[in-house]
Amino acid sequence: MADVFSRQVEHGGSFSSDQARLTFGTDFGLGMLVQKVGFSYNQTLTRIYEVGSAQGYLVAGRTNGMCDVARVFGPKKLSAAFYAQFGDACKSGENNLRFTFTTGCGESNTGREGVLLQHAVIVSIGLSVDAQQMMISEALKLQFMSMRLV
Repeated sequence: MADVFSRQVEHGGSFSSDQARLTFGTDFGLGMLVQKVGFSYNQTLTRIYEVGSAQGYLVAGRTNGMCDVARVFGPKKLSAAFYAQFGDACKSGENNLRFTFTTGCGESNTGREGVLLQHAVIVSIGLSVDAQQMMISEALKLQFMSMRLV
């Protein structure tokens, strides 16, 4: 029988996102009450030309990464340790964020995918509270130096 809207659709597969995990270094992850994560990784690209020539050149510059983390503020011990580690630029050599997820469903997981953000440092912290829920929400901005697929 034809599709109601005359469309041809093929099932490309399924996957579940409940195996996603975010870890900060080796000591932080579960318990950080992370609600949302977003990141971008950019490189400077300059186009130059030579006078009297039609040739153009691309010059790749430095990279820059930013990560936004929204989380519920608490518990105290975990937050203090996280700030001490990721807020100190002198410890950036150890500060990595890893986001991994398992592809597939149930017993048919087909592999692990992920991203590693290296040498991350907190550059901004914001707090807010909602009168209805009475939870303190935290907005973190981190800068990182390198992004790798893992």
